Amino acid sequence: MKINDLKLNNFIVDKDQTIKEAMAAINDNHRGAVVVVDKSYLMVGIVSDGDIRRSIVGGRDIMSTVEEIVNANPIFIKDGQSVFGEAEKIFKDRVEINIIPIVDKNNNLTNIIIRNPLM
Repeated sequence: MKINDLKLNNFIVDKDQTIKEAMAAINDNHRGAVVVVDKSYLMVGIVSDGDIRRSIVGGRDIMSTVEEIVNANPIFIKDGQSVFGEAEKIFKDRVEINIIPIVDKNNNLTNIIIRNPLM
């Protein structure tokens, strides 16, 4: 997946988008999470449906930005590692993870590995 493809998919939201917009993307992608980036595609973190649910239960407005609830320390893989081998291991060990961001040495998002629903 190239950066141009990344811009058009429902696995990524900008840090300034609302929680409501992230919920819509998660609903569309059927994987329970989205990668949060800034305008230059620097990865800020991940927001899961659980993060959203906990924030709403805690009283946060759905029009707040996702940056306010982002998990800034997500599981990710650095470009250049054995990406698919690492992803397979993560998916096996962490059944709750359905998407894994791939980042370059500067933490810019370069790709996303998505769990195969048959795994």
